[in-house]
Amino acid sequence: MNSMWIKSFFISTYLTLAFGTLFGAAVQAWQSSSVAYAALSLTALPISIFMTWLFLGGVSRTSANLPSVIVPTVLAGAITGYLGLTGQQALPIVVSAALVVGALLYVFWYSRFSGRQQSPLQQGKTLPDFQLQYPDGREFKSSDSFGKPGLFIFYRGNWCPLCMAQIKEVASQYQELEKRGVQTFLVSSQSHNNSEGLAKRFKVNFNFMVDVDNNAAKALKIDAIGGTPAGLQGLGYDSDTAMPTVVMTNAEGKVIFLDLTDNYRVRPEPETFLAILDGA
Repeated sequence: MNSMWIKSFFISTYLTLAFGTLFGAAVQAWQSSSVAYAALSLTALPISIFMTWLFLGGVSRTSANLPSVIVPTVLAGAITGYLGLTGQQALPIVVSAALVVGALLYVFWYSRFSGRQQSPLQQGKTLPDFQLQYPDGREFKSSDSFGKPGLFIFYRGNWCPLCMAQIKEVASQYQELEKRGVQTFLVSSQSHNNSEGLAKRFKVNFNFMVDVDNNAAKALKIDAIGGTPAGLQGLGYDSDTAMPTVVMTNAEGKVIFLDLTDNYRVRPEPETFLAILDGA
């Protein structure tokens, strides 16, 4: 089992534990007046707030190390451990330790990608060959974008709140991109129906592309095998996805901007694309 598969199970398990503990420990603290369980609920609070903020707040990017999550989680976990020991309550100690370890793993392991330098995408080089499909099934070759500047955004899927916020940001700049003659391609391995739904949601003159079987991501070595969180397959999403990637090309098809982020929470801003275009 590769690390992405492990990550997919980790994130689903960790978030289930965090939200379950937040409410379960709070109820237990209320019913038993246990300060250890109250502290345990507080240990689950930072990541719960953060994830709610991601899904509801339209957040496109965050800091790399999330001190606003790590610091209060560790402090609350330490307090829970102390209260659990003094009150001889083992369960709060065990669960708080799992939450602290989970927060550290989320920030410093789950969020990070490795091996991104292996991609054949290189700034100053011609865009490599790969194929995609339009939502209606028509075929597209990467060389079809030559003749105009191109912006390719490989995103994980409609399920990813940071991806959706990033696309919303880019959509808000579509008129500026069109003024500069840019063709924008939003690429994901998700189903044609999901891509069509995204196109209807934003209603901008972008190309919502389907990477069938993740073939383009594999060719560019930006694929994440098993990168979709466990459980989302039941909603129609493939297990495999792409690592967030942004590629901008000029009219000759040469890469003039490339972002192979090593952290899915750290992404370039749309103003960067416009500045590169104007400078190029």
